[in-house]
Amino acid sequence: MKVLKWLAAFTAVILLTACGADDDSGGKLKFYTTVYPLEYLLTEIGGDTVETESILPPGADGHSYEPTSMEMTKYAGGDGLVYVGEGMEAFSDNIADALGNQEVSLIKIGDHSELFEGAPDAYVSRESEAADDFIEGAKEHYHTGDTVMLSPSESGDNIEWAVTNRDGKFEAAGSGAEFSMPAGKSSFSVRASIIENDEVIMEDIIDIKIDNHDSFDPHIWIDPLKMIEVAEIIKDELIKMNEEEAVLYNENYEQIIKELTALDGRFSEVLSDKQNAEIIVPHAAFGYWERYGVEQIPVSGYSMSEEPSQQQLSELMKTAKENNLQYVLFEQNSSGRVSEVIQEEIDAEAEYIHNMEVRTEEDIANGEDYISLMTRNLEVLDKVTE
Repeated sequence: MKVLKWLAAFTAVILLTACGADDDSGGKLKFYTTVYPLEYLLTEIGGDTVETESILPPGADGHSYEPTSMEMTKYAGGDGLVYVGEGMEAFSDNIADALGNQEVSLIKIGDHSELFEGAPDAYVSRESEAADDFIEGAKEHYHTGDTVMLSPSESGDNIEWAVTNRDGKFEAAGSGAEFSMPAGKSSFSVRASIIENDEVIMEDIIDIKIDNHDSFDPHIWIDPLKMIEVAEIIKDELIKMNEEEAVLYNENYEQIIKELTALDGRFSEVLSDKQNAEIIVPHAAFGYWERYGVEQIPVSGYSMSEEPSQQQLSELMKTAKENNLQYVLFEQNSSGRVSEVIQEEIDAEAEYIHNMEVRTEEDIANGEDYISLMTRNLEVLDKVTE
């Protein structure tokens, strides 16, 4: 009931103010954004044709922050609102509902469900398109612990099997007429090659999807390759709104691809040889780093406001001790009291990781952007993993 009253009041204020809003953007498209990476992509792709303003103030918690009613009235005077949705921001869907009848483009990244299917799928890297199709027995998806059993439609024992590792490269996985292995936590590809006289005469590659039906994780921006997908969505939306600048938007998008691809390469290079890449973090915002073999051990759920139970804390500390973890990571915008308790219990050192949701005032003053902050994160990961 409280939400409905708030929406009614907010909508009424918008109707009274939107028509009288002054256009002081100098001909630029005015966008309001939530988490910082969306602001970054809009600014980089839109260039001088856009003006962006973050709804979240420096250092805020993107999950729980709610703007005042006075702050919210100005959104109706903008050209677009870009947000994640799906529970990431506490207020965004309510604002979008209120703006539904206004001339404001609503760009909800959460509507693109394929982006949030999990980092493990990104492990799959086909080195070539298979010309043949003879692997049988694959299911639509598997759960961790299931047995993946495959067989070829072609008979014979001269079949070599290979699977992709976390770097997306194929490694030998046995030979014979059947393939069998337990499903781990990550999706992978299987390749079957029929060999005659030491030559490959037929080859097939299929993807094995691991889907444990985990909770929706909205923090896709910590994955540079998923950021490329988000950038494409934003670029396409900009072109719809300002087709005259399509060439500029496409050129800027191509530059973003180069920078994000290079960043992904640096993450892969630094983390590929790590043998112990578990990290203790304040909340589960870093799951998509599984692409690089990094496994997060969160002390809360996907929201900074969700505190773990005593039993969860006990299990967490037990895991930390068993794996000889020497560091506990704090985030740039959290007090991290629970992490402090764990740090004291396991006698670990503290380091800071950036969740990228918002920049701090210091970040802004120092001219930090997505690339520089992620590069700093990589330096921290290199230090705290082995």
